[in-house]
Formats: sequence, structure tokens, C-alpha cells
Amino acid sequence: MGDNEHSDCHPALKKSKKQVGFTNKRIAQIRSNLPSIADPRVNEILGILAGDGWIGLSGNPRRRKQVCFCGNLKSETRYRKYLQRLIKNAFNVRGYYQERKDYNTYYIIINSGGIFDFFSNNFNFPIGPKHFFNVGKFPKSWRLQKLLIRGIFDTDGSTFFDRDPRYKRPYPVLDITLKNSEVLEWLTKTLNNHDFTVIRGSKYLRLKGTKNFNKWFKEISPKNHIHKDKYSKWLMEYNSR
Repeated sequence: MGDNEHSDCHPALKKSKKQVGFTNKRIAQIRSNLPSIADPRVNEILGILAGDGWIGLSGNPRRRKQVCFCGNLKSETRYRKYLQRLIKNAFNVRGYYQERKDYNTYYIIINSGGIFDFFSNNFNFPIGPKHFFNVGKFPKSWRLQKLLIRGIFDTDGSTFFDRDPRYKRPYPVLDITLKNSEVLEWLTKTLNNHDFTVIRGSKYLRLKGTKNFNKWFKEISPKNHIHKDKYSKWLMEYNSR
């Protein structure tokens, strides 16, 4: 999965007795204080779920409704902490943190029917495998669309550079690889509508060149340090030539 490569996170999740649910009082509090679907934090989290997350039922006999996020254990510590703050600020829950060192994967697991239903009911978010997305439920305003795109890119995007001698400077390339064609088509149309130049493949989209690169980091403004650090290094190298 681009810069953030790790194994498919859903099958790798360990069953654990440490995963506890909420008390009835806490469940009621969560349901009564859910954010608006127009909340910027919600749309960024929606993108993160579309990239490296899922909603589903736990494997234990109680079959709890779960919302889960995962990422690269070794390289995404800073982004994981950012994600935990984002979830806490949006839903006032911390979730259960789990590591699988054999898969190089971390998990943030929220055992909450209220938050599960929030994404399922408001966005038709697929339960289990993400074979189909109802992109008609995605936000209509660019203000929220770019946050959803940020979440997808931070989890399923790559930043790299073509150092072919033909180029005076390293030639920047942005890539998003997804199996879901509906989301890829939505991304392509949305980005083209906002003056990005997009190359679309069957399972990826790609943006090349300095103009795209600078516009992306200004408007989409990724939060994953892997992308941010590469952009900062490129700017230093670019400006030194």
C-alpha cells in the first residue's frame, strides 16, 4: 500500500479478552454526542477508514460492532498518535490499541455500536470487505472533500520522485492505489474538477509534476509525516538548485 505498506489488516487482527465494551451509561453518552456528518474531522476519518480501516463484527461470541483503523507499526508512530487525537476529538473515545509485530501492524479498535451505526447509516460504509462504496454519500463541498481525500492519501498514498537524468530536479509523483473502482473514479473526477491533472489506471491514480505537487500539499495538506517529510526534503533540494 504505497509508502505505508503492510499486510491486509482485517484478517491479522488478534482476538483479545482485553477488548472491553462500554458501560450502558457511556454507550448512551456516545450516541447522544455524535458529531455532524459535516464535521471536518468526520470526513477525514471517513477517508482514513476507506484507506486503511473497516467496520464489522468482532470474532468473539458476543459479536460486537467494531470500527477499526490500522497502520504500519514501525514507520507510522507519529501519524498513529495524530489519528488517535483526531478520533478522540471527534467522538470522545480512545479505542483499544493493539500491535501485531509479526504483521508490522498496529490497530485502533473501537467497540461502539453508536459509532459503527454512524458510519453505516450516514455513509453506507460497507460492513466487512470494502467491495462497494456509495460515493453518492461522500461530501459535496470541496472544503470537506479535500479532507476525505487527505485521509485516503495519508493511509493509501505514496510520494516518490523520478530522478531520471533528463530532469533538472527530482520529478515528484503522487500515487493512490485502491482496489475499489467507485472510490478511484470519485477521486479522479473530484480532483480534475479542482484543477489537478490526474492519470487514472485500473487500480491507481497518479499526479505528476511540480504544479500538482505544490497544489496537493497546499490544498490537501497531508498529515502523515512520511509524506510531509518527503515534501520538505524535496523543497529544500528544489530551492537549492
